Amino acid sequence: MQELLIDWKYLLETNGSTLGLVLVIPGLSLLLGGWRLERFTLLIVYALAGMVAGRIVSGGQLSFIFSATIGIATAVILGVLLRKYAAPALAGVFGLAGVWAMFQNSFVPVAAIYVMMVITFIAIAAVAFSNLRTTTILLSSLSGAVLLASGLAAMLMDSRFLAPHFNVMSAYAFFYPFVLLVCTVSGTFLQMSAASRTGCGEAAT
Repeated sequence: MQELLIDWKYLLETNGSTLGLVLVIPGLSLLLGGWRLERFTLLIVYALAGMVAGRIVSGGQLSFIFSATIGIATAVILGVLLRKYAAPALAGVFGLAGVWAMFQNSFVPVAAIYVMMVITFIAIAAVAFSNLRTTTILLSSLSGAVLLASGLAAMLMDSRFLAPHFNVMSAYAFFYPFVLLVCTVSGTFLQMSAASRTGCGEAAT
């Protein structure tokens, strides 16, 4: 995971504002209206998850572009095949990944961690399946937050005047998690509010 973050930061630094603008636009789109195009949104989320998975599985043995491309292609195909189960399955994967991240360096036996991962996957997937729109909103908000934060970071690092200030702020360990949390929560509330208004409008007609 550490190598992935290093490669991603290097990619942002070397491509600057050009890549930043490319990332900001879809990031805002996912944050503000990901629920409107559910299938397309989920494929984008699967592509991002596939990029991360491809890099982690390759262990840095392959180039970032090559491993990311394989991961994206595989994930998108999987997302298409899963259809209505795509969002619950991905939510479950995020859940079990979170369990692994929390306990992989603990004293908890590996077998117990695997059991917790399976239970977490089943529980989250079941809840997500009964709340497909909410799940799509959460996934799109998280993905949009990642793209938006990355795009803004690339643009700030490319600025001669703002780059020094940004480097000082980003040196703190909590900076990126805080930005992602704020963007994700904001996007979630905005999308849920818009979805509720749309639902009320449809019910009234």
